[in-house]
Amino acid sequence: MFRFALRNLLSRPVRSLLSLLGLTVAIVGMVGLFSVARGIDRTLATTFGRVPGMVAMQPGAPIPLFSRLPADWEREIAAVDGVATVNAEVCARANLINGKMILSPPRFLFGIDVATRRRLQADPYQQDLLPGRGRFLGPEDAGTFNTVISRQIADEFGVDVGDTLTVNGYDLTVVGLYHCGSLLLDVSIILDINVVREMSRFDRGSVSCYYVESTGEANDEAVAERIRQVFRGREPRPWQPTSADGGGAAVSTGLLETGWRFLRRQFESQARTAPRSPTEGGSQGSNRADSPPGRSSTSSREIDERAPIE
Repeated sequence: MFRFALRNLLSRPVRSLLSLLGLTVAIVGMVGLFSVARGIDRTLATTFGRVPGMVAMQPGAPIPLFSRLPADWEREIAAVDGVATVNAEVCARANLINGKMILSPPRFLFGIDVATRRRLQADPYQQDLLPGRGRFLGPEDAGTFNTVISRQIADEFGVDVGDTLTVNGYDLTVVGLYHCGSLLLDVSIILDINVVREMSRFDRGSVSCYYVESTGEANDEAVAERIRQVFRGREPRPWQPTSADGGGAAVSTGLLETGWRFLRRQFESQARTAPRSPTEGGSQGSNRADSPPGRSSTSSREIDERAPIE
C-alpha cells in the first residue's frame, strides 16, 4: 500500500507538488491568522490594563472618533454616587501633518479638559511622560496651541520639545513627549478640548466621550449602572455607519435622486419623440389586454411607482 501511494506520487509530480503547495499555504495562513489574533488580544489587554477607568460613549460607536454625546452631561455624570472624576474628550482625525497626508498609521487630535484631566489618579499619558522631554498640559495651556505628542510622532516628523508641528493647517507648539508603548495610545496629539473643537469644527455642544474614574467604594459595573439609570429614557440615538461621514449619506441620496430624475426625463422624452410604426398600435393593444384593467405596462405612473427613491 505504501509503495502504491509512493508510486502514485512520483508518477504525477506536478499534481503532487501543487497539492503540497496548497496544503502549505493553508497551514501557514492559519498559523499567521492565529498569531495576529493573539497579538491583537495581547495589545488590547495591555492597553486596557493601562486605562482602569470607564469610558461613556454613544451606543454602537466602535471608537470615540465616531461617538457624540451632549456636553452638558458632564455635570450629571459627576454627581452620580461613586464617581470621582469625569473628563470630557473630543477626538478628530489628523489628516495633514507638516504637509504630509496621513493615512497609516492614523494620527488623532485628542482634546481634553485640562483641569479635570490633572485630577485623574491613573492617566497613561501623564504617567508615561518621558523624563527630561517636556511637561504635560496644565491650566496655563487652556485655549493655546500647545501640545503633547508621542515619541513615535516626534521621531517620524523630526520634532522635539519647543518645535512647531503643523497639523491640519494649524501651527502647534510641542511642550512634551510621552511613550506608552501601545499602538492604540501612541497615536495621539493631545491639546486643549476647545482648541480641537476649533481645528476640527467640532460642535461645542457635544463631546466624543467621557472618561470616568470611580471612587473605589463600589465596583465599576455598579457605578456604570447608576450612570445608565440617570439617563434612562433619554439615551442618545445609536450610532449608524452613515452618520460618521458628517452628512455624506444625505449627499449620496441627493445625487441618486438627481440621477434618477434625469434618467426618467430622458426615457419620457424618447418615448414622446420616438416614431410610431404601423404595428406599434397593435403591440400596445396586446400589452393592454395582458395588463390588469386601468393600468398600462409602459405608463409614466408605473415608472414613478417603481422608482426606488421618490
